[in-house]
Amino acid sequence: MKCRALLIVLLLAVATRAGLLYAGWDSPGLLTPDSRDYAALADDLRADGTFGPRHSPEIFRTPGYPLLIAACAERGLLFFVQILLDVALVALVWKLAAMVVSRRAAIIAATFQAITPLVVAASCRVLSDSVYAFLFMLSVLLLVRHIKKGSFRALVASAILLSAACYFRPVGLAMAGVFALVLLTRPQRLWNTGVFTGVVLACIAPWVLRNQAAGGYWGFSSFATDSMYAYSAPQTLAQAEGISMEDARAKLLKKSRSPTDRSTPGDRARLRADAALQVIGKYPWTFARIHLKGCAGFWLPGATDVLEIAGMTKGQAGTLDVLRTRGIRSAAKHYFDGDIAAMIAAVPMVLILLAIYFGVLIGVLKKLRLRMSATCRFFFLLVLVSAFAGGTASTPRFRVPVTGLLNIAAAFGWLAIVDRLGRRKEKASSGEPS
Repeated sequence: MKCRALLIVLLLAVATRAGLLYAGWDSPGLLTPDSRDYAALADDLRADGTFGPRHSPEIFRTPGYPLLIAACAERGLLFFVQILLDVALVALVWKLAAMVVSRRAAIIAATFQAITPLVVAASCRVLSDSVYAFLFMLSVLLLVRHIKKGSFRALVASAILLSAACYFRPVGLAMAGVFALVLLTRPQRLWNTGVFTGVVLACIAPWVLRNQAAGGYWGFSSFATDSMYAYSAPQTLAQAEGISMEDARAKLLKKSRSPTDRSTPGDRARLRADAALQVIGKYPWTFARIHLKGCAGFWLPGATDVLEIAGMTKGQAGTLDVLRTRGIRSAAKHYFDGDIAAMIAAVPMVLILLAIYFGVLIGVLKKLRLRMSATCRFFFLLVLVSAFAGGTASTPRFRVPVTGLLNIAAAFGWLAIVDRLGRRKEKASSGEPS
């Protein structure tokens, strides 16, 4: 019966993803500006095996997703792979929930994962989110196995898979820090943490060496400092000095301009990093306030992703800027622009998210009354770091990798509600005081 229930949930996951892809097959919503960057890098790989133009090797993006695009000759094959992995991710959520809560909670968590609009949309776009989420969740599951059973193989496999995930999204390196921190609280802490860290470093070292040889950059990716340069630093400067965003970006551009035409991508990345860090160092409290406020974008519904793929709305209309400056009501008005049909379509998707968040809240409150296990602390830290890492660049997309963990917490919360109601019903039927 339980296997049948899981099969039904997996079929539901296939239906939602295939249905959205079918509805939006000719929609421009399948692509974003990031999608075009990935496609261009894949074209370079197909053409001559280089990653980025020869005169300017790419050091911001990592090669995992462009390689996948290059390997999938047709767009249909790429989406088939992404949907297949995303359905497998639903099964991983089920397995992880069964390990840490119960099989009853596992079905609830998997059902939430199957119908979460943000996750469904992620598998139907030319973006790295769904593939990264699968690799990330598999590495989480293996580390939980290590925590529970002490499996050394699971520890090494977790490190390898998380390293592979980093090649799709470099933010995985921040997650590796969380993994290591949790291992430091466990038995044989120095040995296990050393092994995990050593495997991760060995796996990412080839790309660090490539970046240095090709682009003069010692690092795995310039994504962190480039994101500060593009988002946090100009907003901090604009607010601190009372100037427009255009003027702030112009000042940063002047500070980061290379004095020579022979500068490498690494040289230019360091100049951008220095310019951003100077602003943040000069106005740390303004930066902190803006960063924390921007993190609210992480928790937004993400229903707009589904609507854009379905062709009901259009993205890249400056809605996030409106949200940051004028609030959520103004942002919603700006985005929907009076489209009643799109607003109605968004309602059930928002309700699904609210149901998940309510379950998470109840689950967290229940856990706070009990002794929090190492696994719970691990999940909490992963969500916390994910929520606060993006800052002003945060979007609901950043929630995709940890949605499975939130769905497990939601399942735990809803199961607690169901069990409490069941006990009350039993007491009422037996005549006992509640």
